[in-house]
Order: sequence, then structure tokens, then C-alpha cells
Amino acid sequence: RMSGSDAANGAAATELDAGARLATVLLSVATSVGLLLVWQGVQHKWALFEAPPRLLLALTALTVVPVLVALLLHRGRERAPWIAGLLYLLLLAPLAWHTGCAVMPGISPNTLIYLCYWLALVAATFALPPLLQARRSHGSAFHYPALFEHACNNALSLAVAGVFVLACGLVLLLWQALFAVIGIHLFERLFQRAEFLYPAAGLAGGMGLVIGRSQLGAVRTALNICLMLGRALFPVVAALALLFLGTAVFSRFEALWQTRHASALLLVLLFAVVALYNAVHQDGLGSVVQGRPLRLLTQAALLVLPVYAGLAAYSLWLRVAQHGWTEERLWACLIDAVAALYAMAYAAAVLAARGGRLSLLDWANPRIAVAAVAVLLLTQSPLLDFRAIAVRAQVADALAPGHDPKLLDLNYLRFHAGRPGNEALQRLQGDPRVNAAMQTSIAAVLKQTYIYQSPAPAAGGIDAQAFRVLPAGTPLPASLLDAVRAPSHGDYGYGPRSEQLGWCVREPGSCTLLQVDLGVGEGPSWVEFDTCGVCNVRVYRAEGDGWVLAGFLRAPGPSVSLDLAKTWSEGRYRTETPPWKDLILGDDVRLRFEPRAADPATPPNKP
Repeated sequence: RMSGSDAANGAAATELDAGARLATVLLSVATSVGLLLVWQGVQHKWALFEAPPRLLLALTALTVVPVLVALLLHRGRERAPWIAGLLYLLLLAPLAWHTGCAVMPGISPNTLIYLCYWLALVAATFALPPLLQARRSHGSAFHYPALFEHACNNALSLAVAGVFVLACGLVLLLWQALFAVIGIHLFERLFQRAEFLYPAAGLAGGMGLVIGRSQLGAVRTALNICLMLGRALFPVVAALALLFLGTAVFSRFEALWQTRHASALLLVLLFAVVALYNAVHQDGLGSVVQGRPLRLLTQAALLVLPVYAGLAAYSLWLRVAQHGWTEERLWACLIDAVAALYAMAYAAAVLAARGGRLSLLDWANPRIAVAAVAVLLLTQSPLLDFRAIAVRAQVADALAPGHDPKLLDLNYLRFHAGRPGNEALQRLQGDPRVNAAMQTSIAAVLKQTYIYQSPAPAAGGIDAQAFRVLPAGTPLPASLLDAVRAPSHGDYGYGPRSEQLGWCVREPGSCTLLQVDLGVGEGPSWVEFDTCGVCNVRVYRAEGDGWVLAGFLRAPGPSVSLDLAKTWSEGRYRTETPPWKDLILGDDVRLRFEPRAADPATPPNKP
């Protein structure tokens, strides 16, 4: 879609010389070797990588920075890409250090912290190269046709590199399998070693990136196919946006507000309209929707986008007003703000259109993207740390007059909010507004090192008071507790058996021992439901003077959810035997008996 001179300039700027190809491959291999050293350092607990800030800084320097340099390289002797990579590292280093300092060593999980950090870096690393490439090729970082061309080329080149790495991996799998058939296991052992896998993946990735960036004709063909698919889908999504909005208006949005994910659904539809319209708009040169009916459909769909952004914001505000701010809701607020900017820009572009072209988008699209990426990076800094903001908001809300501190999510503060959450828990221990029971719970959760570990006493101290016994009034055999305490291969759940039962001690009544006749052994059996619900149901049968684990009850279909407390209180459970040994809960939750498999000589270690 570029003009002749622009296309020539773009092609010249994208073509790689031999030096750039070699530099790209060597950079990829060097990066993979660096990642191998980091992996070995983590495995062998090298002091350099024990601290999360240093580890995250090393991973940042060995991932997104080389990608930026590789995408900018065009000539083997040019220094600008390397200078840009160094400056980018200097920009990201404080963010990596701040995020690493938020991680609590030895505490698992810290998944949310890492996820938000890498999503912000991926967005920034995708948005920055086209700006620099457009400035070099056309003298302006916001030259929209060049931005569109470079962004698409970069995305497809990285996709080609990923496909090439996958293809090489499949070839190596075939290689080792063929030689293993004839009894030669050398390659099987070699290909599974990290010392081989990391450099091989780096070499394949570098070669794939060179292929993707060198074969401009093939890349543009793939791009045209993707754009054609987007153009074909846009009218469908535009009609969906208008039809759904009209239907929701007539229903007064009641059904929408009753869902727990209204904001997410509305934002997904909004971004789908925006993304697919960009397949129509493309680089903005001569892009006009043909046909009056289709043009009216397009204009109407873009004009209602601010309504979707407003509805998503209102839905989010309802949740905040009811339950307060959380880290997830702060992220949702940021996403909704970006969506609102796009919605208003696209609606304004329709109103300011000349000759069917939405020229305003050429100005708005890159600037909104840059602003969004800048804010994303700020969220990984002390200036806009969503973790710290959410922790302060939740603690202040829980300690406000008339509010119950028991509603505070201690697991979130301990395991997901990182250092700000743990520091808040330590401050709460000495806060006079927190009662003794809550202080005990805080002290217990601070002793945990992973989220499913129970802070309660070991299972050896468990007694009948930890269980609800059904039918009510049924005497509980004393020897049954010995079988309940015993670990067994085949358990579902998290942590050792003592920690599974620890939750039963911590929350009396949350675990249940149910006496039913499943036809397992002589007489009635006992079925144990712990806090995991129906994911770990053990069945005990009488043997001699005691009780032994006979097997488990499993749901044969997909995972099910059930309000067990309501089921027990209403007595809605029954057995079905023979031919099966089934326990039916509620109306349709069927749990099928599976005999206990023989324990292996050495039970597998569980986390």
C-alpha cells in the first residue's frame, strides 16, 4: 500500500547485508549462551543470581534488549542499533531492579509480579523498534505508513523465527528417535542436555530471524493474507457490536451487570473492532471502505465504541464500589483508559473524515500506543506501582470504621503482592485495630513459604473436632483417624499429607467424613472430603480392627464445582451400587470409585 518511492526506501532500509546477518546470528547464539549460564547459576545457587533483582536484571539484558538490537540491525558496521540497545538497557535496569526488589525470596508464588513485568516489557519492545526504524527511513518517528510497514514486518519476522526454532526442534526429535530405534542413544542424551539445547535454540532463532527479515516478498505475502482475513472479518464484528448494543439497551443491561466479567467482555469486543478495522485502514494510503451500506456499518460501529468504553468503565466502577481496589482492578482500569482513548479517537476520526478516509487515525494510533507503553513501563516503577497502591487500598478499607479486618485477603498480601504485601502484614501485627484472632492468622500466614502450605499443626495432632461427621451423630471410630493421617501415593492436592489436613485444623468444619455404603469391603465405608472439595476424595474401608485407604472417588468428566456445605445441609447425596461404586452429590455430580493403586517403592516427591 506504500507509494513507489516509499516502498523502495522501506525495502532498502529493511534489506540486510552479510555483516548484519552474521551479527544477528552471533547475537542470538551469545544470548542463548548467556541464558544457559543464568540457568546453571540458578540451578547451582550461584551467589550472583540468588538475589531476585540481579536475576531479573540479567534476564532483561539477555532477552528483550537483544531482540531490539537484532530488529534494528541492517548493516554489519553500523553502531546505532547497539547504542539504542545500551540506552534501552539503561532505561529498563531501574525497572528490573525495582520489580526484583518486590519479589520475596523463598516465597512461592510470585507469578503475578513476573507476569506483569514481562507483559510490559514485551509491549515496549514491540512498540519501540518501528518508531526508530521509521525515523531512520523517513525522518519522522510518527510517519504512519512506515510505522505500519515496520511493525508488521517485525511481527512476522519474529513469527518466522519462532516457527523455524520449532521446526528445528521437531527435526532433532526425529533424529534422536531414529537412532534410538537402532540402539544408539548418544543423540537422545545429547539433545536433552541444556548445554546443547540453549545454543542450538539460539542458532536456530538467529537464522530464522535472518530469513524472516531477508525474505521481504514472502513476508509481505503473509501480511497481505492476514490483512485480507481481517478485512473479511471486520463487517461481522462491526455488526455484532451494533446488534449486541441494541439488544443490551432493550434489556436495560440487567443481564450484563449480573456477570462477573462484563468489563472484560466489553473490552474484548472493543479491541476486536479496533484491531480488525486496522486491517481495513492499513497504512492509511487510499484506504476507503467501498460500498455505501458497508461504509455506514463501519461508521456506526466506530461511533459506538465510546459507549462500550463507558459501559466497561461503569461495570468496573460497580466492582470497585462494592469490593474496593485490587491489583487486577487497577490493571483493568488502565486497560479501560487505553480503550477509551482508542474509542474516542476512532469516533472523532469518523466525524472528521474526508472522502471516506479516517486520516485522524494516522496521527492518533501511534501516539496512543506510545502513551500506553509509557504508562505500562511506569507501572513497573515506584511512580505507579499497582501492587503498593492495591495493598494500601485494601488495608485502609479493611481497617476503616465499621469494616471487618477478617475480609482482608492474607494470601494475596503474602504470596502475590510481593514485598509491599509482606511489609503490610508485618505492620498489621502491631496494629491495635486488629483483634487477637486476626493477629494469630497473620502470624500463621507469615510462616508459610508457599500458598498451599498449611500453617496449622502437623497431621499427627488432628482429632475428630477438625471434621464434620455425617450423618450427624454417627460415632467416629478412633482408629479411622490413623488411616486419615497416613500419606498415600495417588492423592491429589498440594503439599504433604500433613499440610492438606492442616487446613482442616485451621478451619474446623471445612472437612467432612461421610459414612456411606459404597460396596467397598465389609460394611459401610468412610469418605473424606477436604478443603479441596471434590478434587481429592479418599475412601476408607474396615480391615481387621482398623481402617485402611481403599481408593479414591474421581469425577469422570470435566472438573466440577459444588456447594458442598449446602449439599450436606440438605442431605442431597446418595450412592449407586452395583454395578458401580458411585457417590452422587446434589443432582448430577457423580463421583466414581477407583481402587487404590499399589504404592511405589519410593513415592514421588510432591511440592
